[in-house]
Amino acid sequence: MTRVSRIDVGRLGTVERTTQGGIRVPAYLSRVGIQEYVREDGSIQREYRPEEEVFSDASIQSAVDAVVTDFHQGMVNPANYREVTVGHVSGLPMPKRDGDYLSAQMVILDANEIALIDAGERVENSCGYDCTLDVTPGVTPNGEAYDAVQRNIQINHVALLP
Repeated sequence: MTRVSRIDVGRLGTVERTTQGGIRVPAYLSRVGIQEYVREDGSIQREYRPEEEVFSDASIQSAVDAVVTDFHQGMVNPANYREVTVGHVSGLPMPKRDGDYLSAQMVILDANEIALIDAGERVENSCGYDCTLDVTPGVTPNGEAYDAVQRNIQINHVALLP
């Protein structure tokens, strides 16, 4: 098994203003099911994200306090944190399962990012994460074929997108 970096796309919910002048935004960070990625040769690799991996305690805990960025700018670490962070995923309420999705509240405190959200220029979010790729092919319980399974999902950041 190989450790890889991946993304998962969702949409932002209704904005709520905070007393500090920021905003709180509900969002779906992650989901179960098949995700497609382009291999180096241009072919498609179908990766399965089973519910026991997406909703594992470790995966959910990794979302708490994950930073929010404007677009993906690589994985966030202490060296680039100050340049890329516009907010964070809140631990209150705790990220939780909502159907096939991992739902959470994001708190955005950057004035420029708030203006982009207010203007409708940021309406999606994309979770940047690491996972262990188990390249064992199979079929989901719904009958969909896949090439690999994502395991040990660890959320690094959530990017805001147009």
